[in-house]
Amino acid sequence: MEKLRKQLSLVNTPPCDFGGKSAASYWAGYDENEPPTVLADPSAPAPPPRGMAQGVQSSNISADSLPSQGQNPGAANNVQQAPLKRNVAASMSLSEVLDSEFPPKNPILSPVLREMDLVEIFAKRGVGKTLFALQLAINVAAGVNFLGWESTGPRRVTYIDGEMPGALLQERAALAVRCAGGDTKAALENLVLVSPDFQEDAMPNLASPAGQAWIEPLVASADVIFLDSLLTLSDTGDLNKAESFTSMERYLLRLRKRGKTVVFLHHSGKTGDQLGSIRKETTLDTCIGLTPVSQEDAAAISELNGCQTVAKLEFTKSRSLYGSDAMPLLIGLGEDGWHCVAAEDFIVQQIVEMSENGESQISIANQLGISQSKVSRTLSKHGLGKKR
Repeated sequence: MEKLRKQLSLVNTPPCDFGGKSAASYWAGYDENEPPTVLADPSAPAPPPRGMAQGVQSSNISADSLPSQGQNPGAANNVQQAPLKRNVAASMSLSEVLDSEFPPKNPILSPVLREMDLVEIFAKRGVGKTLFALQLAINVAAGVNFLGWESTGPRRVTYIDGEMPGALLQERAALAVRCAGGDTKAALENLVLVSPDFQEDAMPNLASPAGQAWIEPLVASADVIFLDSLLTLSDTGDLNKAESFTSMERYLLRLRKRGKTVVFLHHSGKTGDQLGSIRKETTLDTCIGLTPVSQEDAAAISELNGCQTVAKLEFTKSRSLYGSDAMPLLIGLGEDGWHCVAAEDFIVQQIVEMSENGESQISIANQLGISQSKVSRTLSKHGLGKKR
């Protein structure tokens, strides 16, 4: 009963009301593994606490109206005690699911980015994931196509960076504006940037209720949110443990339910896979891996497009990409902007050129790290000889 008394004493606490305190001090002492109580709609009533009987109006009950220990239940203030009902999972029948109108996942940058998508971009340090993500953010905010992906119009974007100093962020943002490949005027208003250098104090852990309350005004006003990166913006503990991502995962799912698209950056380890448990991939819609290319491939692409920064882009997971849309790309950043070529097309081009230069199929396969049968099939399609 004492537990119930404490629960009901919180019923009339308005959502987002910090009682005159700062958000950080309000949340001080709370368990960082618990989700925040900030509601998407501040005018919406707070949900009843666990254990409250269905149909009981919270405004008519206070802690003082509850019977004290040893008192006859229902005697105090003539409050009629309804049977308590446990909080249970909501469900829908198949018929209800088929007949319901869920919010559509409209394209933002077709076909790779949609409304309410949860996306991860991961790469080793120095490959260029922040350059890529910042360019993606600016093009989304401006409503400009990127790497052949078609924009459906400008969106409001919040880019939260936890790594770079302000001067470097400024430099890279200016570079991204120049390399956007279109009119970026809309991005000047639609894109909001957050950096440690903009803050008086250290940025909080965004996996905690305090951190989520701190960033809420900028999240609420955005359609697309970039988090750069998972390691610097959240204290996840031991990355190899599946539960390390739980708090952030719950936060991302709440943002998705509010109609937000979230793109977060993460680091990869020595093997090229993302650091830590693969648990984080479970709820994500798309995972994009950026990996370095060989010096020979980088030189060849540079000769074609003058690109200095080159990487291979692979969709390691996607719920919406199929066929050629899901094929790996070789991407590069040059003085005139970004360029890309399908990785498969580039391999075919290399096979043909090496064969014309007199290389044998065995030599081509060994140098490109592919099977000899693939070399043979490719040359046959192009009507070239069968030099072994």
